[in-house]
Amino acid sequence: METIQMLGSLGEFVGAIAVVATLVYLAIQVRHSKEAMEANTRSMDESRSLALAQTYQARAAAWADIGLPGPARPPFRAEIERILAESEENEQ
Repeated sequence: METIQMLGSLGEFVGAIAVVATLVYLAIQVRHSKEAMEANTRSMDESRSLALAQTYQARAAAWADIGLPGPARPPFRAEIERILAESEENEQ
């Protein structure tokens, strides 16, 4: 009878170790998932900024092509030019 109790206790101990190992594994997976989601969000924000800058640049070029005065320069023009310059640097 004592052997069965020892085996039962050993089984409980092994089960507890397995639960702790599973929790550690899940914590690591959640952290990696969070980091990947944050990187994806940053990438989407940068893409949106680049698309806005390219749209503004295309509109300004279209206005210039037809010889009309372009729209007033927005206050964020320097920011758009910086984003375009960074994009061109990253492509090279």
